[in-house]
Amino acid sequence: MTILHANCTSLLIAIAISFATRTNAQTCNADFQYQITSQDSLTFTVQFTNFSVYTDSSPDPLFYIWDFGDGDSSTATNPVHSFQQGQSYNTCLFVYDSNNVFCDTACFAVPSCKASFLYTSSFFTFSFTDYSTNASSWSWDFGDGNTSALQNPFHTYSTNGYYNVCLTISDTGSCTYSYCLSVWAGCWYDSSGFYYYANGTTVQFNSTQDSTDSSIVYSWDFGDGNNSTQKNPLHTYSTFGTFNVCLSVQDTSSTCTDTFCLAVMVNCLDAQFGYSQNNAQKYSFTFTDYTNGLITSWLWNFGDGATDTTANPTHAYLIYGYYQVCLTVSNDSCNDQLCQYIWIEYGQSIVFLAMNNGDIIKADIENCTSTIIGNTGMGFLDIAICPDGKMYGKADSLYSIDTSNASITSIGPNNVDGNSLTCDKNGQLLAVDGNTDLYYISTVNAQSTFIGKTNYFSAGDLTFYNDTLYLAAIGDTLVRIILTPFTVIPVGGMLTVGGGVYGIVTVKNSDCTKGSIKMLAFQNKSVWEVSPYTAITTPLCMNVTSDVIYGAASLGETQSYSPPIPVNLGNDSILCENDSLIVDAGLQGVQYQWSTGDTVARIIVDTSGKYWVQVSNNNCSNSDTINITFTPSPSVNLGNDTTLCNSDSLILDAGNPGSTYFWSTSATTQTLTVKSADTYWVIVSIGSCSAAGLITVNFGNPAVKLGNDTSLCQGNNLQLDATTPGATYLWSTGDYSSFINITKQGIYAVTVTVGSCEISDSIQVNFIPLPSILAFHDTTIIRGQSVQLGISGGIFISYNWSPSSLLNNSTIANPIANPQQTTTYYVTVIDSNGCEANDSVIVYVIEAEINIYIPNAFAPGCKCEDDKFRIYGNYIKAMELHIFDRWGERVYEYKGSPLPSGGAGGGLGWDGTYLGEKMNAGVYIYYLKYSTVDNPDIIRVKEGNINLIR
Repeated sequence: MTILHANCTSLLIAIAISFATRTNAQTCNADFQYQITSQDSLTFTVQFTNFSVYTDSSPDPLFYIWDFGDGDSSTATNPVHSFQQGQSYNTCLFVYDSNNVFCDTACFAVPSCKASFLYTSSFFTFSFTDYSTNASSWSWDFGDGNTSALQNPFHTYSTNGYYNVCLTISDTGSCTYSYCLSVWAGCWYDSSGFYYYANGTTVQFNSTQDSTDSSIVYSWDFGDGNNSTQKNPLHTYSTFGTFNVCLSVQDTSSTCTDTFCLAVMVNCLDAQFGYSQNNAQKYSFTFTDYTNGLITSWLWNFGDGATDTTANPTHAYLIYGYYQVCLTVSNDSCNDQLCQYIWIEYGQSIVFLAMNNGDIIKADIENCTSTIIGNTGMGFLDIAICPDGKMYGKADSLYSIDTSNASITSIGPNNVDGNSLTCDKNGQLLAVDGNTDLYYISTVNAQSTFIGKTNYFSAGDLTFYNDTLYLAAIGDTLVRIILTPFTVIPVGGMLTVGGGVYGIVTVKNSDCTKGSIKMLAFQNKSVWEVSPYTAITTPLCMNVTSDVIYGAASLGETQSYSPPIPVNLGNDSILCENDSLIVDAGLQGVQYQWSTGDTVARIIVDTSGKYWVQVSNNNCSNSDTINITFTPSPSVNLGNDTTLCNSDSLILDAGNPGSTYFWSTSATTQTLTVKSADTYWVIVSIGSCSAAGLITVNFGNPAVKLGNDTSLCQGNNLQLDATTPGATYLWSTGDYSSFINITKQGIYAVTVTVGSCEISDSIQVNFIPLPSILAFHDTTIIRGQSVQLGISGGIFISYNWSPSSLLNNSTIANPIANPQQTTTYYVTVIDSNGCEANDSVIVYVIEAEINIYIPNAFAPGCKCEDDKFRIYGNYIKAMELHIFDRWGERVYEYKGSPLPSGGAGGGLGWDGTYLGEKMNAGVYIYYLKYSTVDNPDIIRVKEGNINLIR
């Protein structure tokens, strides 16, 4: 004990003397109370209140010295002191009078209590184990409205979730302490979550459950009456709207089920259309929109430059071939587009001819026939058709000409004086004037823009052949004009058509060879085929018209050569092993031959391999090949949630090299370096296969404090707790848990590691031997008497006898007991170290002295009190009587407990017979064993002779 006093030695001697003379010198009563005001995992703080008073009339103040039992002391009247958690402290108040003379002391054991617990769990069922110190009562709050007062309870939760479990303990005094842990009850956290990708009405759903255990069962409800048991299903909705999609995941090994629902909006359009050919005009088609949903706008692109914004348009094509028709539909939320290739078997080679008399004629070059569609009333020297299908004529002004009836509309005057006109694939008109100058002419206002000088005078026409411009010049010369850089090159040879060439055009027909593009020359009423490389001409249609041809126009002038059957199966694909792919040849009205033997436009592929299709019509064919690989779904494991040192970083690796990646940070690499606390996720995709991974990363340097060195009484234990989130532990004992229980003295150390951070602490724990006591021997008293109890083994600072009733003082070493019945007294002592010892003593209480009377003779049949052999006595607990004849044969036996009234055998005793026969008079031997009520475990024996008198 440390005493804060100037003269420590004198004071300690004074204390010792005062103890020796206390009963004579006491002038005051020492007394105090205490209250624990605050506590944490390491310390608890106590407020002491002094209630000491004088017992005489002296008004002088008292002087106090507090010994807190942990090596610290105080002279304050009402001190506040902080103790280390984990044990009780014997705190004593020493009181001195105004003369510094010791007069009294009071001591109390100030308890420490600390709540702690661990648990084990199986899904929803938990077993909680109390590891608290100095607890005498327990109050559990399981966080779901249920509680328990058991020390080590079991609890079963009803639903998935995190629950804050709190244990509040109390000791026998005023110490209370609460400790809480957050626990997860259920199967998995977010085990049934999912994400999805939508493409129109087709939605790919992916479960976030990363388990590959065969006991996991998936149950999808798509909200439209359809279901699936696949882990990552593909579903197509028949209508638009918002659907409540639910995924239930069940672990059949534990009957554990979790369900997650999400509102999935399927409100984007899925463009669909069809078409039909008009029998009367086989180059005319009607297109019909079959898109489901609310549509506010349509945009058709017919592949020949023409467009339309009505829902179900009709369109006429002018040239043989395949056209990609695209429909774009829109509403306020989204838009979608579908493109299809169609085959135009009828149409051109159609050439429009401007005649000398103003007629416009449509000529079928393949069949060498012609039809007048109308008269313009204007002598056009040349005409041209642009990619949008509009036809123009050049006279003093620029005019547009209706291809259905030859009506004309003036666009505006134009100063290019010449007889040549054509249109390029960008919709710009070109013309050569009388000065050999080449111009662009606007189809909006007829204004001209100079391009360059050809140095050749036009004989009648311009045309494009495979994007190269040609001029039919005077002198039957065919000239090639390169626009960038501007270059003019005459083609060798002459246009020998028997006269001047007034028009040239380029046309396409249904042939599938490169020769399907032809350059035609017109002279008088006939048509000639021209080689664009040699200018050699070949008669094609003679006298196809009834009047002289002045100009010619064809849509083929604006188009380059391309294969007539465009087949495209798409890029090679990598798909998920449970998926399938629709491979579409993309055409209608043709014949199909697949590598699988199928003859339809689309096939469904679900195995890896190379697939090809050959597409043909009556004249042409083409083919394409696609490689499809099905691969296992990626498996993503970012590791367990972790806590790192503040200076650390963590590389998250999504694995699956060669995949595509999308992280929550928007990174697209396989790995991600993490330097800040957050929850990170990644979606890994291999083709159409995808999987997700999730990890929570925290940062924080570890902190650990085991407390000050301490001493415990032998038999107690101390829990050392180094718990730090996300840490690993290494104790000097070799343990790896967050805490250990100490039962032996020694120095204990722990190293706590979080990431690359380490911190260590140690504590020395001593165990004090328990005091040795021995209670006085068990004793017997007569009811009404008293007896002094006592113990041996030393002097102690605290005594506690129980039961305290009928004791003159239960808190002294030698109390006087006056029990009214046999009683066991228990004594607990506390030594100066605060350690306890226990023993007990039994006080037997009897009514009076125990007497036993054994007669030496009896006379059977005498009609007197001695007609049977009986034994009499008081306070006999049990007895056993045997009688033998002189030859040692037992002739009587009695065992009784307790002894019935009236002696051995009740009112019977031995009547002098054996086996129904009267025994002879003589000497017999008795042997008696008995116990008394005061000492029932002690067997007493008596033996002797008795005379049987007849």
